[in-house]
Amino acid sequence: MSTFPRWTQLFSLPKPVSFSDEVEEKYLDAQRERFVPFVRTCLIVATLLYPLFIYWDFILAGGELLPHLIPVRLYLVPLYLFLLFLMFLPIAGQICESVAVAALVAMVFNVSHILLLIPDGFTIGLAGALVPFLLVPLMPSVRSALLMSSFSFVIINGMMTLKGYTPVQMVNANYFVMMYASLGTAITYIVILTRRKAYALELNLERMATTDELTGISNRRHFMRESVEVIRAIRYKRPLSILLLDIDNFKKINDTFGHHVGDIAIKLLATSSAEFLRNTDIVTRVDDMNLNRLARNTLQSDMEDEAAPMIGRLGGEEFAVLLPETDTTGAYKVAERLRRLIEEKVIDSGDGIITKMTVSIGVASLNPNDPNESINTMLVRADHALYRAKQNGRNQVVIDETILNQISFDDDAPPPRLN
Repeated sequence: MSTFPRWTQLFSLPKPVSFSDEVEEKYLDAQRERFVPFVRTCLIVATLLYPLFIYWDFILAGGELLPHLIPVRLYLVPLYLFLLFLMFLPIAGQICESVAVAALVAMVFNVSHILLLIPDGFTIGLAGALVPFLLVPLMPSVRSALLMSSFSFVIINGMMTLKGYTPVQMVNANYFVMMYASLGTAITYIVILTRRKAYALELNLERMATTDELTGISNRRHFMRESVEVIRAIRYKRPLSILLLDIDNFKKINDTFGHHVGDIAIKLLATSSAEFLRNTDIVTRVDDMNLNRLARNTLQSDMEDEAAPMIGRLGGEEFAVLLPETDTTGAYKVAERLRRLIEEKVIDSGDGIITKMTVSIGVASLNPNDPNESINTMLVRADHALYRAKQNGRNQVVIDETILNQISFDDDAPPPRLN
């Protein structure tokens, strides 16, 4: 009984890597992007070369049948031109798979039609009708490979029936048909397994290159890169603010309780800030997948509906939060609420060590009057404000002084503490 599962595993097929719905859609988009130019190229080459196959027909059938074969051979050209036209439409990505299946099935039908007109055509030229099966592995999915193989199987057997093949002859012919179809579909399955595994590896490498290992949020490199794109997209026409957070007396936490408690504090700050930004009514709501990046369509006119906050760990116990569509007043409110939230959190190491922490926050906003404004200049100003917060006693929010005269506060949050 113990060996039975091993034998079942021996004959079980390897399963493709599975993705979440959002990642699956991106994977399919990437495959369509790759497949569309390939289909276009194949259709162009086939349209140009197909008339040359008339010479092959002359070799098989001789000059007497050639006038009957030429029209049959050439009716495929306008069909391919029509399919080629479809592949240049905006919907090419959605229909490329169907177009590829239609093109190959039409090729099988055309070759079978030619062989039907030639005496003993199927006997001497069946291999020509099976050539499209060799293109099956180029299909982007097993579904399209099975569709192409199924339609072609029906067409070839229908043509052999019209030709008057005996059951024995049809069985012999279908042996090769099924062999080609099975081989093509199997190779397609292997190719798809490889593609999905490679895509998963690519995603994992991207995650490792852009994500902080300890906290799971953006690392400094990714945060800076995405922030540059945000500022470029905004073009100084929309409000933008940045928060710089630093855990107060972090060295004391490490020295008193150990570095493992310090790591817990860093992770607590990251997860609490991320949860707060996701649920606060001050900034745009975003889902888990969009929290650490900004939608690529921020260059569009509806950027204010798509822009999302970004949080990243710049290093050590220092974090940055980018707030698109948020002026200084709104940024200060967010920072003050976040400071209070962190102050209420409890660091529980799980082995009896329980303590608390506070953060100091520096706030800087985009200066629309400075043509040299960048993420680096904003971070420098936020860092200066953070330094003043530390000097003034920690556990407070301080705003960059260069823009203090541009803002006002209401009862929702007290004014910033300054020197």
